Amino acid sequence: MVFVSSIFAFFTCINMAAYSVSKRGLEAFADCLRVEMASFGVKVSVVQPGNFGRSTSILKEKSTAAVWEKLGAERRALFSRRYVDLANRYYAASCRAGSKDGAVVVDAMLHAVTAARPRYRYLLASAADTFFFTLLQFLPTALTDAVMTCSSMYATRAATLYAAQAAQ
Repeated sequence: MVFVSSIFAFFTCINMAAYSVSKRGLEAFADCLRVEMASFGVKVSVVQPGNFGRSTSILKEKSTAAVWEKLGAERRALFSRRYVDLANRYYAASCRAGSKDGAVVVDAMLHAVTAARPRYRYLLASAADTFFFTLLQFLPTALTDAVMTCSSMYATRAATLYAAQAAQ
């Protein structure tokens, strides 16, 4: 059995709570299955891709205006236009930063399915990201939270998120 998770199972990223928790849950399920199914000779692997958005058509960039227009009145009152623009620029930068070559993901899946001894996990990220995510799990939560707040998105989020309400 092969499950496809994500590096987002490792850490919390702004605006990614639902995605991250689903990936953590998937990995816990795969870990349980790996132990439970071992006595039947069933092998379970988890493929953990980094950002491969440019190698697929999964991620689509949208203009801030298009995102804003899709928000209902209640959400427009909660989120300022400035925040939506900031979040959209952050998302667009992530879309543009991903790898264009998805072959490494396919190769990992193929290896997991065909190998006599597949790996339990296939972390597919750059060397720097692999080092970072491997180290991250051993650090105290307070430190990992502090590291995650270094993003430019975090720095300006509070000031822009409720700007519309503060102006009223």
